[in-house]
Amino acid sequence: MSRDRLDRLSRRAPSQPRGEACGTGRARPNTIFFILLVPPRNWTNAKWADYDNDGDPDPAFMSNYGSGALFRNDGGVFSNVTPAVLDSADEGDGLNWVDYDNDGNLDLYCVSDFNKNRLLRNDGGGVFTDVTTAPLDDAGTGYQAAAGDMDGDGDLDLFLANSYSSPNFDRVFRNDGNLSFTDVTLAGLVDSTDTRGVCLTDYDLDGQLDFVLHGDGANRLVTGVNCNLVELFPSALTNNTALATAASLGDADGDGDPDLYLVISSLFGTQNQYVRNDLCNNNAWIKIDLQGVVSNRDGIGARVFVHTPGGVVARRDMSGAGAGSGGAPFLLTVGLGSATVVDSIVVLWPSGVRQTLVAPAPYQTVNIVEDTSSISVPDGGDPARRSLLYAAAPNPFHGSTSIRFDLAAPGPAELAVYDVRGRRVRTLVHSDRLTPGSHKIRWDGRNDTGTPVASGVYFYRFRAGDARLTRKMILLR
Repeated sequence: MSRDRLDRLSRRAPSQPRGEACGTGRARPNTIFFILLVPPRNWTNAKWADYDNDGDPDPAFMSNYGSGALFRNDGGVFSNVTPAVLDSADEGDGLNWVDYDNDGNLDLYCVSDFNKNRLLRNDGGGVFTDVTTAPLDDAGTGYQAAAGDMDGDGDLDLFLANSYSSPNFDRVFRNDGNLSFTDVTLAGLVDSTDTRGVCLTDYDLDGQLDFVLHGDGANRLVTGVNCNLVELFPSALTNNTALATAASLGDADGDGDPDLYLVISSLFGTQNQYVRNDLCNNNAWIKIDLQGVVSNRDGIGARVFVHTPGGVVARRDMSGAGAGSGGAPFLLTVGLGSATVVDSIVVLWPSGVRQTLVAPAPYQTVNIVEDTSSISVPDGGDPARRSLLYAAAPNPFHGSTSIRFDLAAPGPAELAVYDVRGRRVRTLVHSDRLTPGSHKIRWDGRNDTGTPVASGVYFYRFRAGDARLTRKMILLR
């Protein structure tokens, strides 16, 4: 690999201008598109997420003839790493990445047409475990699911879009923690329409998540507070009875509120529809544009908390969802209601970085670039006790580089170097009980047998207690 190519791989260019682009929310200089050769199945859904937190977004697929597929992205080289628990999915149609347990690893919720839905917990290292419990299994004719914090308690709840008629009505599952979900579906959500998808949005900017349901029949808007949902029927949606197979959100007219674009099935011979949101209230808003540096560039998987006076906190997650389940630009819009100031914005990046922006003004888009000075993951319940992994220095490097980490508490710890295919290259630290404090280790670019390794991109991974931290470095020969 040439040094010029390695230099290009190492550049994140956070200072480059980022303009507006149709369908993406902003322009992407030097964007590269890849063709994935997947098994010849009837693939119906795809989602991007950095499931291994290595800084590269990875795609997952779902087929309505059974099974799913997961591909690991190693700097543009894709490897089929589908776990058996995903490959055996039953006639799936939709899937959604959701960190239901707030451990920093994105989990998968697989929605099935005719069999039970499944929740697959991401245990790290490419291992997924089926942890499905009632009522999440819901053996209805599911099409899509969307995740968001509907009740403001800091974890992600699920809205399931089921197809056809009762008893397969749309469902709302409240996340009560500890893998416990409660079905809080209202009777009003029982419908005779064929719901194909759901979009999460705060259409009235009051700080509460709302849902746009689309499908065969009248499209609907569901709004409410703390999972107490009420159906609304705005004429711009209900007048359309054609089959809307997909939908996407975005502030098309730049007035701050989310607009909607509906993709209409060609079977009806009608045009796609743009539904403009003409909000008539004085609610404030703020938009958040994330740029990852160690994390993936779009910040997919980042958890964002907007704090306003009175202790009100709104959680929004950056998603790599496609249009079939309510795709939106990589731009978070948070309604502030009657609040005129924002106390702070806290971003929990996929890398483990916790970053705080104090007192940003509303009615604007704030650009937050990931702070790479350290990567931290809480160690237990005390936020002051953290295990930290720092950037290698120098990076890129020629002969050797230093890797520093802080251990919060005594116990087992491991630091190892891996190549882009996930193969272990060198074990730098392996201790059953390492002394807490700051540690610095040098890597001389050799493997465990003492042989110099080739130029390229490598990852160093630190494990201690609940901390699972990964950073990237580049070796130049």
